[in-house]
Amino acid sequence: MNVGMPARQISRLQWLIIAAHLVLAVLYGAVIPPWEAHDETGHYAFIDQLTTERALPVVRADSTVFLDQSHQPPLYYLVAGALTAWVDRRDHLQPAINLFAFDGSNRHGARIVLRTANEAFPWHGTVLALHAARIVSALLSGVMMCLIAQIATQLFPTSPGTAALATAIAAFNPQVLFMAAMVNNDVMVSLIGAAILLVAVRLIQQPDQSSAGRFVLLGILLGLALLSKRTSYGLVLFAALLLIGLAWRNRWTLGHMIGRTLAVVGPAVLISAPYFVRNLTLYGTLIADRKIDNPLFTRPAATLFGEGAAVALRDGWVSQIFINGFRTFWGTFGWGNVPLPGWAYFAFLAITVTGSIGFVAALWRADTPRRFVFIGLVTFFVSLLLPSLYQAVFFQNPQLFVGRYLMPALGAFACIVASGLAFWVHWRPALSNWLDRGLTAALAVFALVVPLAYLQPAYATRLVNLPPQPALLTFETSARQPVAQVLSADTAFVYLQDREGPRPYAHVRLVWRALQRTQANFVFGLSVLGYRNEVLGQTNQYPAGGNYPTTAWNAGDMFEDDYYILIDKPCAELPVQARINVAVFEQVSIADTSLPNPSTVMPMVRALKAVDAESRDTLPVVTPFRVEQSPPMFKIWVPPVAVMGNIWLRQVSLPTTTTAGSRLTVTLAYEPAQSNNPPAKVFVHLLGPDGQPVAQQDQVPHEGFYPTDQWVAGECVRETIVLDVPATASGTLRAMTGFYTADGTRFKTPDEDDNDLVELGSVQVQP
Repeated sequence: MNVGMPARQISRLQWLIIAAHLVLAVLYGAVIPPWEAHDETGHYAFIDQLTTERALPVVRADSTVFLDQSHQPPLYYLVAGALTAWVDRRDHLQPAINLFAFDGSNRHGARIVLRTANEAFPWHGTVLALHAARIVSALLSGVMMCLIAQIATQLFPTSPGTAALATAIAAFNPQVLFMAAMVNNDVMVSLIGAAILLVAVRLIQQPDQSSAGRFVLLGILLGLALLSKRTSYGLVLFAALLLIGLAWRNRWTLGHMIGRTLAVVGPAVLISAPYFVRNLTLYGTLIADRKIDNPLFTRPAATLFGEGAAVALRDGWVSQIFINGFRTFWGTFGWGNVPLPGWAYFAFLAITVTGSIGFVAALWRADTPRRFVFIGLVTFFVSLLLPSLYQAVFFQNPQLFVGRYLMPALGAFACIVASGLAFWVHWRPALSNWLDRGLTAALAVFALVVPLAYLQPAYATRLVNLPPQPALLTFETSARQPVAQVLSADTAFVYLQDREGPRPYAHVRLVWRALQRTQANFVFGLSVLGYRNEVLGQTNQYPAGGNYPTTAWNAGDMFEDDYYILIDKPCAELPVQARINVAVFEQVSIADTSLPNPSTVMPMVRALKAVDAESRDTLPVVTPFRVEQSPPMFKIWVPPVAVMGNIWLRQVSLPTTTTAGSRLTVTLAYEPAQSNNPPAKVFVHLLGPDGQPVAQQDQVPHEGFYPTDQWVAGECVRETIVLDVPATASGTLRAMTGFYTADGTRFKTPDEDDNDLVELGSVQVQP
């Protein structure tokens, strides 16, 4: 790179890359169903408010908009609203939310919003308006790519291959293409970030040509950035560092420093002031937020330098911050629940690491002018990284370090990596050309593969065609109208990787036949039943994870549906031959006359009736399979029923009724929180209505063969206690339990007022 040389024009290959970026962005937008992007429901609602009411929305904590974004600065929405105002959106279509999909995985479906018939092309109404806004995002991203191409050309005037590679790294990043295809304000602030970087590069490279106009332009761009998104605060930090660096390098006088600072600050304040004044007037604060007491703004430093940083270091999740940031920078789609395959992340990691190491080596060997430009690129990237990193540490949540927040620094990142890759082959022109063109082509091909091979299948329904066969189960409404049938079932016990590590799941695959389309979205519920119908785990979801809800069914269609049910019952009796209980139910609303407002409705669940192949009422249970005992390392922590010393009470089996003169059996399951407990007896007392004991049983666990001092942390210990109910007993009896040692000292419970007793429940004595 020859710093100070006149910049060449954008090459033909770069223009081709920019055009391909635009085409791909439109393709991504067409493949991804409406609303299936980060907060797209709220971003579109902002645009809709502007176009229908001609006013900015007022931030409300009780907004009914799903993931409302009315607190965002308005520039993107003003542009998108102006360019899509021609669309008739009077249908006021509202997204139907898939409430079962919010686990951060595909196991309950990739869709956050249920599929509707309105998705089909040709689009109209609200869906057309949303797709029009997506095209606006693509156009804004295309302009951003032009700026990044110009930055690369400015930095590599004698190496068009490296400039093209930098442009390709930015243009064919799958996550960037995804964001360019969706309704979001990240695209606007990223465009402005690229413009700021271009101005900064020219200020650094050509200090003798740095007229006041360039500083005024920098200020204008900062003002527009502040009207785009909060991640622009990193751009403000960079602008401050840039001025300091220019002043130091060019030996500005104090007058020059003040004058050029005012040239930047003045336009930025004038452009952004109306927005911040409005916030101050309406909300009493410069930064609008749905949470009035958001600690990020009310006490920004307290948690970061105290609890936040301490927890990050103590729990060792600092690495998870950067892992999540890396993955979300290169590609996690939808609402962050549709990832790339693992090998793709490794490939992008290899490109990033190789390029970064090469960049450091090039920086080490660079002359002073070139080194100053390189340092400027790094400063720009770090300035955008810090706000997102700050937020993740502040809230102690690695998921808040999101790669798309680094998009304003996309140009800096692309040029850093491209120059680092070029460093390794700069002495072999032929090899350099092969690297530039080969990697550019590979990135372009993969960017095309992503929507076709990964995104489209994630939102598709797997329709199947089976020969005629009797149904295992048929589900009918109360009016005996058949709705759906289960044709076949396959089940397996598997371990799947979660954030907590490998955990046990039941993988169930059902083949359904749709019998009719319904007005309501019915929910499918599956439960894993173990010994004595103990529920080992359960899941609820819409058909095909929301890809094929009952309101979109075509009668006669057959489709496969996968379910992953976490086996999370504490202290379950395993191993066991389990079964799957299948249910289809609808949510209905009934008036609650006990409430002051008679119009208030309460949601209720109504299950459909299940019948077998002979139309006889049956329990909807299918496909027995074996569930293994999970290794101790796979156990997950669930809050216990009660705590007695270092022993957790996990399960209680207590009859609700008994008769006088009979025997009452109580079954308890314990999990020791630690080993080496003192030897103790367990007791269960029945207290009469007057609070006095009417029956009791004290015993060493397992008839004395397994005392508490032998219990091992993490295991499951079951104890059965039989009490003789007196013939004179009546009324309601309260069952109390606890442990005590040989000297009569009871194991402590958290509540100091309960005499170290745990109430198990009540038993009604029947005459």
